[in-house]
Amino acid sequence: MKGFTLVEVVVAVTLIGLVLLPLGRLYNTIATQMAARQQRITALQTLENQEAMLRHTPYASVAEGVVTLPVPALPSGTETVTVTPLTDVTAKSVAITLNWQSGDGPRHLDHQLILSPFGPEP
Repeated sequence: MKGFTLVEVVVAVTLIGLVLLPLGRLYNTIATQMAARQQRITALQTLENQEAMLRHTPYASVAEGVVTLPVPALPSGTETVTVTPLTDVTAKSVAITLNWQSGDGPRHLDHQLILSPFGPEP
């Protein structure tokens, strides 16, 4: 008789499964890390855009207070901008916080800058 016995087939399928299972887990880990990295890039771009917008807004038009906005590009993403006056100098402190939900838990980025009525340094 030609062919494989049942034992040989079972052993072959088991060995193939033992090789493919770790590869599947590795693929899943890589895909999760790539998605998290893309979310972080999106968050950094959002921070950069918000900072650029604030720097190009006339100083008197930047109102003091707290504003929270949704960030549709991030899962459950919110952006909170807090503007407070500095007491020792004529300037405003701006804190920007981004929060979003990643596959492995909540994430956030914080950024602070100082706005001056004299404009940015050259």
